[in-house]
Amino acid sequence: SAAVALAADRLRSLGGRQRLVIITDGALAHDEPLAVAGIPTDVLTVGDDAENAGIVRIDVRSGIDATSHREQVQVFAMLQSWDSRPRDAYVTLTIEGHTELVASRRLLLGPGDKQPVVLTFEPKPEDHGLGLVVRLSPGDAEPVDDVAYGRVPAPPRMPVVLATDAATSWTTRAVEADPEVDLQRLTPGQLATVNVDPDALVIVEGACPADVPGGDVLVIAPPAGSCFGVDVGAAVDDPQLTSWDSADPRLRFLTLDGVHLARSRALQTRGASAGLVRSSATTLVADASVPGRTITVVGFDVGESDWPLKASFVLFVRNVVELARTHRLSGAGGPVRTGDSARVHVPAGTARVTFQGPGLPEREITVKDGIVTLPTLERAGLYHVTWNEPHVGSALVAANLTSPAESDVRPRKIAIDSAASSAAARPAPTIDTRDEWMRWLVALAALALALDV
Repeated sequence: SAAVALAADRLRSLGGRQRLVIITDGALAHDEPLAVAGIPTDVLTVGDDAENAGIVRIDVRSGIDATSHREQVQVFAMLQSWDSRPRDAYVTLTIEGHTELVASRRLLLGPGDKQPVVLTFEPKPEDHGLGLVVRLSPGDAEPVDDVAYGRVPAPPRMPVVLATDAATSWTTRAVEADPEVDLQRLTPGQLATVNVDPDALVIVEGACPADVPGGDVLVIAPPAGSCFGVDVGAAVDDPQLTSWDSADPRLRFLTLDGVHLARSRALQTRGASAGLVRSSATTLVADASVPGRTITVVGFDVGESDWPLKASFVLFVRNVVELARTHRLSGAGGPVRTGDSARVHVPAGTARVTFQGPGLPEREITVKDGIVTLPTLERAGLYHVTWNEPHVGSALVAANLTSPAESDVRPRKIAIDSAASSAAARPAPTIDTRDEWMRWLVALAALALALDV
């Protein structure tokens, strides 16, 4: 409708004799009348009627199988048929780069039927992050909706890296209390040499390295200086907690009443909203987040307080882990619709990424504030984003048609807006050529007169 309205406006601006011819198969995605704004219009229908069935929705989840207690990937696909008769359908699931099937189903789709299908499999460690291909067969009139794409989710256990020189710490005990955490212990010096999961939560105690890999960061008891843009000052003895931001997700469901500190370093933030926990004299816990990465700075050693003896400390650590888990799930390229653009979070320090998709040449894209904005994804398929700095990593975006309106290819009656056009839609135009010949005769007569003169 927008294209027809644009053509009508263009014709009106040209003046002279006007006519608009619309050639269509009638399978429009929307039923609103075509506004031609007074331009004489003819509708010419082409093509034959075709029946179609397609995948109109896809969702991928990861969980633990109740029977085997092993990780299981569940792929939900919604099938819809616009056939006039029943049809046998086969739904298969494969992993990108592999030809063997990991799951399949057979079902009977009735006329106008809509059925959900669940395909499950147990992924291997090397399968995480790879693309998934769901295919409906046999093929039909519209092949693009007979296939849908997804991504093998990351493992359900959240990777957490604890960088500390202490043999034991209260933070370690709080993290180990979470059964859904995969804990890796390092020293602060090893962060620059050991390969860290790009989505991991990194907890640093007693230090604040300039380059911290992974995803979200929690810094506890940093030394004096600058730490992720927060100025860490001198130690303040016996600071009294006065307020905390209970609306922040890191401090939800907890209270800091009755918590006593022996000492804490004064934190100077760049805004009042960056102070999460405050005393009467300074900020004790600060927010140093940057786009695409949540960074929390705790100015004191929790061992020099009675906070670990209270339930609020375990809740605080759990909230930080859950927030990082949420960012991990949302940071991975999820399914998007064809015709839309997509945003992908990349590690801090990444300046450029390589982008490649179905039928597209490889190209480089500049990163801004830890976020890559991909161009419009015109084709359904799997799009790969890779980077080499500060660490090697990749992300995958799945683009799908998944639209019942686009998959319904049955022809509809084309309606012309009667208020904007006095011409009715006709099956085929009959062009009157008398005016055309008259123009040529006038031109020839003018030429003869010119030659005579």
